[in-house]
Amino acid sequence: KLRAQINSISTNRLAGIATGFSITAILQSIIASMLMIVSFVNAGLLTLTQSAGVMLGAGIGAAVTTWMVSVLAFEINLSAYALFILAFVAPFLFFGRKRWKPWMNTIFGFVFLIIGLGFLTSNLPEDLFQYEWLAPLLEWSKIPVVGVLLFALIGLILSIVLQSTVTTIALAMTLLVISNLPIEAAIAILLGAQVGTAINVEYASRLGNVHAKRSARIHT
Repeated sequence: KLRAQINSISTNRLAGIATGFSITAILQSIIASMLMIVSFVNAGLLTLTQSAGVMLGAGIGAAVTTWMVSVLAFEINLSAYALFILAFVAPFLFFGRKRWKPWMNTIFGFVFLIIGLGFLTSNLPEDLFQYEWLAPLLEWSKIPVVGVLLFALIGLILSIVLQSTVTTIALAMTLLVISNLPIEAAIAILLGAQVGTAINVEYASRLGNVHAKRSARIHT
């Protein structure tokens, strides 16, 4: 279905942006979206110009997903209704029409992300830096350059380990709401997560053809 959809965006850049947006919304991971786009360029299913539009749409999809997490997890607290939503969606995975299943899978993945954030919110200590091995981080975060670089490195590592920039950003938002993580440190984690995404895509494109590598450079 993705291949058929991508073949339909041969010249329409707005359709390319919409495709990138939908891919990120379905996969809930901009890293997976970017890797898929680079692989399509490598296979000749997308041109370099088309991939730029799809990547832009994927970035917008990640931003919108992050905003949805912010609203549904922290303002509305959807985690309290998550099990009811899963119970409603589950039958459609087995008895619904085939065209519904990708969207049902999307809802499933998003609700599980909200449930995970709910567990984090309920189990994280209010003072994250009360532990001796974390206490120095709070002091280092106050140093103008060192603090930013340190927490950006943490965001980079989390992004590579979790393979999801959206999840890393959601984790930073959770720490910001529940614990006493400074806003500057949370922003640095976000920036580090974006760098981690770029590193993942660059690393994945190293064995691709010249067009795949150029597509990865566009994202970087």
